[in-house]
Amino acid sequence: MKKPLRYMLSVMLMLALMLSMGTAAFADKTDSELPVEYVTYGVGLPDAPGVDRHELGDDDITIDGVSWRTKTSEDKLYVYVLDLAAAKLLRSCADEAKELGLDYAKLYIENGLIQVREDVPSAEAEELRAGLDELTRAAVIGLVAGDRFDVGNGGDVKLQVVVTGFVTGGGEAAEPGTEENGLDVKGIGVPFDKNNGYDTSGVTGENYAGVTKTTIYIMYGGVTWYGSSGIDCQNLDEELPPPEEMPNYSEGGGFAGVAKAKDDTNNYYIKIVGLSGEAEFIPVDDLASLGDDLNAIWDARVADIVGRDMYRKLADSVIIATDPEGNNIVMTINLKDDTAKAEEVISEDGTESKTPDGYNDPKKVNRDLQYAPENIVEADRTGESTADVTVRDTVIAPDPNAPVIS
Repeated sequence: MKKPLRYMLSVMLMLALMLSMGTAAFADKTDSELPVEYVTYGVGLPDAPGVDRHELGDDDITIDGVSWRTKTSEDKLYVYVLDLAAAKLLRSCADEAKELGLDYAKLYIENGLIQVREDVPSAEAEELRAGLDELTRAAVIGLVAGDRFDVGNGGDVKLQVVVTGFVTGGGEAAEPGTEENGLDVKGIGVPFDKNNGYDTSGVTGENYAGVTKTTIYIMYGGVTWYGSSGIDCQNLDEELPPPEEMPNYSEGGGFAGVAKAKDDTNNYYIKIVGLSGEAEFIPVDDLASLGDDLNAIWDARVADIVGRDMYRKLADSVIIATDPEGNNIVMTINLKDDTAKAEEVISEDGTESKTPDGYNDPKKVNRDLQYAPENIVEADRTGESTADVTVRDTVIAPDPNAPVIS
């Protein structure tokens, strides 16, 4: 499984009190006659306020010179708070990026993520992703009142966007990391056993009923066979080739859904990024209202996070909004695949097996060794409106010491 192209920023939004601001956005002009649009974020305000586009065109929109794929309408530009954080990180870390060989012309910003352009050759894209990983791993960038961003077409600046501040429910400045929105993120793992298949008994309406806080659920189950062709993999040669030469087989499935708290009157829409087809926001059902029917979850409207036509391709991210246009994004979840690699379960010479970190001790299943993850799905909040969710397959690999089945 390739590492996702999308990199979620580890940003800490440093909130400042907004003084004398009654709206989320308003305009002004710079000394050079460039129009200026002011944006404010916080309780009761959208995560992506719309500002006047002025003379900004539709083609090659940039923010601080970096390609920016943001939402627009006929007369509005929607400014997502995490997009500003991404732009500020790249601007603030320009020297470090240069040392890492990162070419900003080959990147773009979308939905709070720094991404590699699709037309970059695969080998170079891998290097860019590695550089981005190193650049963003330890970066802590704070948005503060007065932060200013140049927005244009192809680097030709058409207007500036200025952050006026952030407001909280109590009308006071918030300390970093102390404020969270009203959403939680949880994972549900579906175990796999080679002899018994998937155990979906834990995926029922009881998982979601009676939640006291609106919760986004990521459900996943998968299996990866190394050195086999999948279920019909009983006739392996006695002399095993190196793991990198063995045929492999993977399968998996999962969804993202929302269970609403009793007092939550919002509708929720989910967009899945990184699978085939055009990504768009789709309405999803309230999982908390499914009742006790064991089959209700399988008929509910949820969003698939695994490509049905892409051979177990895990999506890159899950974006949740309260409107079908995605103007009010309430959560962005970065999906990661941490399935153990062949070299973690089989030694290089193929003479012994070993247990990778994060997996239980292997047990023999027929003539293979099966490694069950301790945490199939692991959710980790990374910010007020961001989270990482890591998924792990059950791993099945040949036991070098098993007798050959003829």
